[in-house]
Amino acid sequence: MSRVAVIGSGAWGTALAITLARRGGHTIALWSHTKSLADSIARNRENPRYLAGIPIPGSIRATSALKAALDRAEIIITVVPSEHLRATLHAMAPYLTQQQILVNATKGLEDSTYLRMTQVIDVVLAERSLQLPCCVLSGPSFAQEVAAGSPTAITVASHIPELAAYIREEFMGPNLRLYTNEDVIGVELGGALKNVIALASGVVTGLGLGHNSIAALITRGNAEMTRLAIANGGKRETMAGLAGLGGGLGLDVLGLDPTFPIKYMVYFLLVVVVGGASTIKGPLIAALILGVCDVAGKYYVPAIGSFIIYGLMVLLLVLFPAGLIGKRS
Repeated sequence: MSRVAVIGSGAWGTALAITLARRGGHTIALWSHTKSLADSIARNRENPRYLAGIPIPGSIRATSALKAALDRAEIIITVVPSEHLRATLHAMAPYLTQQQILVNATKGLEDSTYLRMTQVIDVVLAERSLQLPCCVLSGPSFAQEVAAGSPTAITVASHIPELAAYIREEFMGPNLRLYTNEDVIGVELGGALKNVIALASGVVTGLGLGHNSIAALITRGNAEMTRLAIANGGKRETMAGLAGLGGGLGLDVLGLDPTFPIKYMVYFLLVVVVGGASTIKGPLIAALILGVCDVAGKYYVPAIGSFIIYGLMVLLLVLFPAGLIGKRS
C-alpha cells in the first residue's frame, strides 16, 4: 500500500484523489490551500466548488496543513495552478525527503520565466539541496469525467523509464489507463500549448464558422505545436499522441461546456450595450460581467444556473445601460 499526497484540491486534483481511492491500495491525503474547503470536503464528502455532486470516498483525508498532508507520503502529486507551483513547492520543501516521488499534474508554463513545470520543480529543489525523482501526468482528462469513472487514458512521462512504469502500475485502474513516455519536454509542452488551440477553437465555435474551420485550426495548430516542441528538444511522435493531439481534440472538439457559443453571443451583446467594440471599455466591462456571472452560477447558486444570472444582467443592461455604467459619449 502506497501513501499518496495530492497537493491541490481543484477539479483535477480532487478527481485524481477519487480515482486512486476507488482503485484501492492507497492511503490518500488531499491538500487544499483553503481551510474552509478542506473542512467542507472532510465534513460533506464532496467538493462543492469544483466537483459538485460527485461523492468523495471516506478513505480520502482532506486537510489544509501541508505538514499533515506530506507526513510519510511516498508519492506526491502536485496539482496546483501553474502560477502557484513555485510558491507551493517552497512551502512543501521543509517536509520533503529524498525517498519521495514527485508526480506533476500541473499543466502550463510559468508566467515570468516561461519555464516548464518540471524545470520549476528542479530549480526549487536545487535551491533546497533536494533531489527527488519526478515524472509528469498529461493527456485528455476532463476532471468531471475522471471523477465520474468514465474510461480515460493519459500519459506518464519520465526520463527514468522504470519510474514511469512504477507510477503507471500504482495509478492504473479499471477506468484509468496510463501510457509511459520518456519525452518529458514534449509531454509538458503538449499539455500547455494545446490550450491556446482550444481557446481559438472556442472562438471559432462561438462565431459559428463551422467544422471546416475547426478542423483546419486543430491541424495547423498541431503542426505549429510540433515544430515548437521539436525546437525545444521534444519529439514529433509525442505531439501526435495523448499529450499533444489527444489533449487538443478533447478540449477543442469535445469540450464539456456546450453553452460556450451562447456565452460568446452574450459577450458580444454586452460589448455593444456597454460601449461598443471600438473602445476598450466595452470588452473589459463585458468580460467582467461574464466572469462575475460564471463565478456566481458555479459557486453560489448552482441549482439555479448561471444563465438566469446572465439573462438578468443582459436585461438590466439593455433596459438601463446609462443607469448602470453611466452615459456613453
